[in-house]
Amino acid sequence: MRKGWEDFAGEEKSGDKSLGEVKGFPAGEDEAESTPPVTVWARKLSASEAPRKGALSRLGRELLFLGVRRRFGLELREEDLSRGAYGKPFVKDRPDIQFNISHSGCWAVCALGTAPLGIDVQEHRPLHRQERLEEKILNEREREFCQRLPEEERRKFFYSRWARLEAWAKGTGRGLSGGFRRPEGTGSCQEIFLEEGVSCVLWTEVPVRAEVKFLPEHKEMKGAEE
Repeated sequence: MRKGWEDFAGEEKSGDKSLGEVKGFPAGEDEAESTPPVTVWARKLSASEAPRKGALSRLGRELLFLGVRRRFGLELREEDLSRGAYGKPFVKDRPDIQFNISHSGCWAVCALGTAPLGIDVQEHRPLHRQERLEEKILNEREREFCQRLPEEERRKFFYSRWARLEAWAKGTGRGLSGGFRRPEGTGSCQEIFLEEGVSCVLWTEVPVRAEVKFLPEHKEMKGAEE
């Protein structure tokens, strides 16, 4: 018997209770409780799948179409999508559907909600290749702090900050076209744990609850043998 993409949508990985853990929940829980939650769909491709040209981009779209179908009962098509002035994609004539997609390494994620949001995922790489970027992303105080950390903690700190900046830039729709301008007091950021060596940050305009749904990495997108 063959199973399609949606048949696995409700299956979450087991064993690691911290998987999908959301950290940094912002103050203002009353407001968060009254705001519809954001659903973050996530899937990790295998090491052989991820390098294929366009594989992660296609997966991001699949996560979006699945999420919209599940939450809004809408069969989304490519022609239903457009882009804003800074390149942020949106669903035409449906301002109630807010989404953002990101991918890095073997991971693709899609955040879906009803209010402005942004999400970014960053696979940790050796920092000696990111020296110039580190100077742009971290302020002087953060760089001094980062330099004192052990290598692994330093990578975690840097990529968390980078993902936070990217999520904010994507969520506001401004992008980083104007440079690495730092967000100050705008919105709320939450860190989502996918696995060690990967940073994922969700930015929302107002405080919200985040629900994380994982699709098993070993299942094929178009169907798999049971």
